[in-house]
Amino acid sequence: TNQYRQCDGCTSVNDQTGVISLSSVWLRTKKTGNVLESFYKGISDAEWIPFGGTATIDYGESFYIGIAVTSHSSTTELASACGTSFETTSSVCSNAITESDCISSSLCQWGTITEKCYDSSKLPQEDASEIMPSIFSAGSTVETFNCADTDETEIYAIDGMTDSFTCIKSKNGDPGLIISPSHQTMSLVTKMRIYAGRLCPLCDPVRYKLYGRKSTFGNFVEISGNDLPWKSDKDVARNFFPVPIHSTFSSGDNALFFTEVSFENVEYYLDYKVEFSKTRAPQSSTITFAEIE
Repeated sequence: TNQYRQCDGCTSVNDQTGVISLSSVWLRTKKTGNVLESFYKGISDAEWIPFGGTATIDYGESFYIGIAVTSHSSTTELASACGTSFETTSSVCSNAITESDCISSSLCQWGTITEKCYDSSKLPQEDASEIMPSIFSAGSTVETFNCADTDETEIYAIDGMTDSFTCIKSKNGDPGLIISPSHQTMSLVTKMRIYAGRLCPLCDPVRYKLYGRKSTFGNFVEISGNDLPWKSDKDVARNFFPVPIHSTFSSGDNALFFTEVSFENVEYYLDYKVEFSKTRAPQSSTITFAEIE
């Protein structure tokens, strides 16, 4: 039998599913979120057997654990129980608990990709996200499309330097890049930066579309698309010399010249595709820039 109250002073509820005829028994109560279940097993048995019903009770942030004994007498009759062991275990980071309960526990971390709760030391790799200046880490794969020629400069687009990437446009459509990050984990993008190239301000990209896909063979879906903020600038300074870029997630390298766009996005992706549909001079046959973050 399970007997419980939903609140202080509430009428007690009694759930009975059968009679247990054991002289000695192990009892177990399990709390998952706000749901409680009860189990029993014989002293030498291995399997826990559920009994009574389940109860949903909101205990708030803290509660007491103990053993209550009742004689079911409203007069003076007393009851006692003799126990040989009392043990508590904590698995508050169970996958079954809610996001809010998980986040409120100092022992747990919520997996934003898998949408499950884990012990802090057991967060899966895809959920162990870190804030970084660029998800395009060293060694990432870069592939161009709709470029008649790049002079093998595509790696310069993500090398962490201001060497210029150059694409001679083909006639097959808007050119761009497909980038597969070397870390091969899902990532969340909320902004994009493009650093100015060494020469040809008229070749700067001024309109973009960003796509992501969740698997190597999946379809790309659009994340964001718009004009880049420097589109209206008449005279964009250049990054003349190949130097390392020192940036953070929140800020680009202010010693260099770049444009940055922010956008709303809550989806995580594995690979990315960036498409450039306009340059500063519409008639330009070339797109060039120093770096994309």
